[in-house]
Amino acid sequence: MWVKICGTTNLDDARLAVSAGADAVGFVLAAASRRRVTLEAAARISRVLAEESPLVERVGVFEAVDAGQLVAAARAAALTGVQLHGGGGAALARAMKAIAPELAVLAVVSWEIGAPDAAANVRQQIQAMQAAGVERVLLDSKLGPDRGGTGVAFAWKEAAEALADVRDGLKLVVAGGLKPETVAEAVHTLQPWGVDVASGVEESLGRKSSSAVQAFVQAARVQVQNAMG
Repeated sequence: MWVKICGTTNLDDARLAVSAGADAVGFVLAAASRRRVTLEAAARISRVLAEESPLVERVGVFEAVDAGQLVAAARAAALTGVQLHGGGGAALARAMKAIAPELAVLAVVSWEIGAPDAAANVRQQIQAMQAAGVERVLLDSKLGPDRGGTGVAFAWKEAAEALADVRDGLKLVVAGGLKPETVAEAVHTLQPWGVDVASGVEESLGRKSSSAVQAFVQAARVQVQNAMG
């Protein structure tokens, strides 16, 4: 189970995620986010992690802009991956992979809370990503104008049913309203490749709780172990 701790704003929290066993640390560089950090701040943390824990992925969360700009920013900040929020879709993900095959691209697909056609829209978006050769897809909640970071869970069971026959080769990452108390249920219901959390392990905005981060990672992994054993 791949675990990403996102919305990291400082080095202490990045180290906390690593010590808890997370596979990836995320830095939000999208301007609209309340957890936004500057590219320079992300670079400072990322470079330390690259030396201390080189196997841990360092992911920048960007709004959809020109692929070349995204690659330049990711390389400037010593990132190993890019998470695409705010549009761009399969075309941007494909362009990113063509320019920088060394970067892991995590394309975001949004489940619009309250929309009657949410399941069909998500299915269509994922099929487009697969057709473009995108391997990693993050399924997150969209609440009004907010894509990600909402702290609201989408309909896990409905999503599992909608995606049952379109998951071959897909590394599905689940986000949206996850926290230590709910991640095991999400994993059990959706059987994802990975999980992603930000607000669900915070003690205050932009600050992680040590106990919550550790509990989250453990709960996600224990659910997988139970399923295997």
